[in-house]
Amino acid sequence: MTNRYSYTYCVLRYVHDTTSNEFVNVGVVLYAPEAKYLSALCRTTYGRLNRVFPGVNAEHFKSLMRYIQARLEEQGERVASELPLKAPSTVLEFAQAILPRDDSSLQWSPAGSGRTDDPSGTLERLFDCMVLRYEERQALAVRSDEDVWRNFKRNLEERQVLKHFQPKKISVQDGTRDPNCEGG
Repeated sequence: MTNRYSYTYCVLRYVHDTTSNEFVNVGVVLYAPEAKYLSALCRTTYGRLNRVFPGVNAEHFKSLMRYIQARLEEQGERVASELPLKAPSTVLEFAQAILPRDDSSLQWSPAGSGRTDDPSGTLERLFDCMVLRYEERQALAVRSDEDVWRNFKRNLEERQVLKHFQPKKISVQDGTRDPNCEGG
């Protein structure tokens, strides 16, 4: 039977204007004390945030997100390896030890909770649901063989070594044809 652990989580919000309280979720921290698990995932891009609130200082934001995530991961390593003596007991206590409650643009949400047999997977799912949900995902560009070759060809021509390359036909002895190779 699989162990199921209780967990709590909270969402890190970027509140651009504390008067209007409009926000964009930028991170999630999850704490499962029975599993000795604490970790966080924070946004490392600022595109959506900048589209909602133009003028965000991108480098400062990304640096701050890396800092918060790293400090929470350090706390998580302590949770996993040390006895729970005088340690924070709630997810908000861990979160606010790294980023205290104040009137700045980064605010922690109230805690949510649940049960899971995979705290790490649950953190990833919460991050996808709470932070990346409305992210515009760009389609991967598909390049043809000719597109790829064009870059190599240009570089080889500049070095004047392209003339040493010759087409090669590959065939196998038993007569079967590898579908990934031309010829046969």
